[in-house]
Amino acid sequence: INDFNTFKFNGQGLVSNLEMLRDQEGMIVTRKFKTAAEARIYLNELRSNGQVFREYKQGEYDLFIISAENYAKLLHDRDMKSYLNFYRSKY
Repeated sequence: INDFNTFKFNGQGLVSNLEMLRDQEGMIVTRKFKTAAEARIYLNELRSNGQVFREYKQGEYDLFIISAENYAKLLHDRDMKSYLNFYRSKY
C-alpha cells in the first residue's frame, strides 16, 4: 500500500497503518483525505490496480471508505462484519 501511495498519490501525505481488530482480523487504514471525493478517487484507483492485492483471492479482503466517526465506532466495537453490513446497505 505504501508503494501504491508513493507512485499514485505522491505529495498528498497519505499514511497507511495496520490496525488489528482481533487476533486474526485487521485492516490497513490509509488516511488522511481532505474530502470524501478524494477518498473515493483513491478507492477507485486502488480497486482498479491489479498488483496491490494480487496474492489474495476475491472475498479475502474488503475495500471501503469510513468516516472518522464510524472509524472510532468500529475501533470501539471491533465488529467488522456489522460495519461491512452497514456499509454495503448504505453505499
